[in-house]
Amino acid sequence: MTTHITTSFIWFALQRTIYLPGVCRGRIGDEIYTVEYFSDGADWKTFTYTVKNVDTDEGQYFQINTYQGILIDDFTVKSAISFIPSPTFSATTDVTDSAFTANWVAARGASAYQLKLFRKAYKSENRLAVNEPFTKAELPTDWQWHGRHASPSFTKTDGEDATQALCLQQGDTVTFNCDWTKYQECSFWMKTLKSMNDNGYVYFETLEADHTWSLYAMMPVNNLTGGFNMNFDQQTGNKFMNKHYGVRIYTVGMADSCTLVLDNVHISGGCPASLEEVSDKVVTTSDTYYRFSGLSPEDDYWLSVQAFGNDMQSGISWLPVNVLARPVTETSSDLAEDHYTAHWRKVPKADRYKVEEFEVYTADKDEDDYSVMEEEFGDAFTGDDDNKIVSLNNSDVIDLDSLTGYAGWTGRYTLKANGRLGCEQEETAFLRTPILTLGNSDKVKVALKLSGYPDDAVILSDGTSEYRLTFDANGEYDDTLTIDAHGNNTQFTLRCGGTDRLLPFMVDYFLVYQNLKAGDKVYEYLGCKYTEDDGTAVVMDLHDNYLSQVDSYAYSVVAYRDYEGGVVSDHSEPQMLSKATTAIVTPSARPVSDAVEIFNLSGQRISRTQHGVNIIRHKDGTSHKVIR
Repeated sequence: MTTHITTSFIWFALQRTIYLPGVCRGRIGDEIYTVEYFSDGADWKTFTYTVKNVDTDEGQYFQINTYQGILIDDFTVKSAISFIPSPTFSATTDVTDSAFTANWVAARGASAYQLKLFRKAYKSENRLAVNEPFTKAELPTDWQWHGRHASPSFTKTDGEDATQALCLQQGDTVTFNCDWTKYQECSFWMKTLKSMNDNGYVYFETLEADHTWSLYAMMPVNNLTGGFNMNFDQQTGNKFMNKHYGVRIYTVGMADSCTLVLDNVHISGGCPASLEEVSDKVVTTSDTYYRFSGLSPEDDYWLSVQAFGNDMQSGISWLPVNVLARPVTETSSDLAEDHYTAHWRKVPKADRYKVEEFEVYTADKDEDDYSVMEEEFGDAFTGDDDNKIVSLNNSDVIDLDSLTGYAGWTGRYTLKANGRLGCEQEETAFLRTPILTLGNSDKVKVALKLSGYPDDAVILSDGTSEYRLTFDANGEYDDTLTIDAHGNNTQFTLRCGGTDRLLPFMVDYFLVYQNLKAGDKVYEYLGCKYTEDDGTAVVMDLHDNYLSQVDSYAYSVVAYRDYEGGVVSDHSEPQMLSKATTAIVTPSARPVSDAVEIFNLSGQRISRTQHGVNIIRHKDGTSHKVIR
């Protein structure tokens, strides 16, 4: 997957100069240097450099370093495409019991894509559990050995507690189980023998969902002379569990006289499986999406895609289709003033559900830029020092309702300050909004004020599209985006990752606006209840006016599967409460002129209705809401 880059330019050397143009590649900054020497007062010169085998999809750049001043003119860069990059999968959409739509990003130079669907065939109902002390002096059946030595060797005295251990020397690689299931744990003991003044490293790589190997960690062999217990999750801050599909170990630059020994390997994970191609699901298309149907609701699948064009083909990208169908709600029952029962249809493979409750407002007129959410984090407080930032130390996802004005915010690796929330410098850190109803218009405005590091960036995602928000030279971002709306049940997510640096950031406010028409409904998240099993009904009792304000409440259902770190379905469509099962008639909404008192959403009494949501209370004690 390479291309050739040619750059040409002319320069004039004012003084003796050393010229170092380079192409920096990859996240660790591999560089190719060319050095030129000049004498004082040299004339203009023209140079052309060709750099081969550069992956231009990784964001390369040329860099010129000098000891003293020079002038440069007519700097041009040209590239010749010699490969098609692998397509990148995006979110799977429109999931039902037996169908889903696969989506991917167009690959440069591609004119067609071939997709293959594979069924995940489980080898056993037992979960992956490896405890290997090497007492038999052989590798487990599902492990692989590659390297300079044709077969592995074992030492009988240098293992942990002087037991037998596996030996690796320079050029050897051992690969643990790769059974299309995510690891939950991987730990082992290791030690290097005869490693004095050795400059070698031990490399640990993990197999990712796209079926490529990625460098996970590395350690100097000199640090292992006394023995070391390696636990991937503990050593790397809880970033390993349920994220990777295999582990392999090898050494780089280690002396031939040095030996790395491994002992007491412990691995746990999901149920081991193999992939079986679904022969009638091999598809060729020129689009960047395809809908698969006729699938078994009880099976799990993997999908591959490969791009073709100009007599070339890309590598293969892989996607685990571990998805749940969107729940379908049914009519509520047992409606009373302080409770009702929510119902929905069973979702195949779901282990439990969450029922989310909403208050529903109906617009009585057209309105531009209606405030769907105005979150300013007023409840976040760390003391008198406005610059003080405190970590919540939450490596797991937690609710942030006590720090926000709107219920339903969640986050991982969260930071707080006075009137601000943010994310730590962690790859999996994020802030997520409550569920927002954005189906009333095809556009939505999102206004954000962020603070971070100069020229860093964060990613804003709505579950369908992503937007890169770049900080200015002062480390600030303050702007309003007008973007496509993607219907009801939208949640926005802010996360690190706009650059390779993954730096922390803080959010001052997050505002969402959308145009409304008379009769449009707006749903405000109120709270939720979880089921403890895969039952399809739950009693909701979060409020005490369901019966008298039946037209003001709705619920939505989300399905969960406790599988390889968790799978979550899309939200169901909102289901309004039903009074069909009760003989009590709900009072109808009264005109505003019949009001005794009018309140805003903060509970403050006001003299007349105002912009936004108004609570109207009548003489008989009933109330309803009106949007102005």
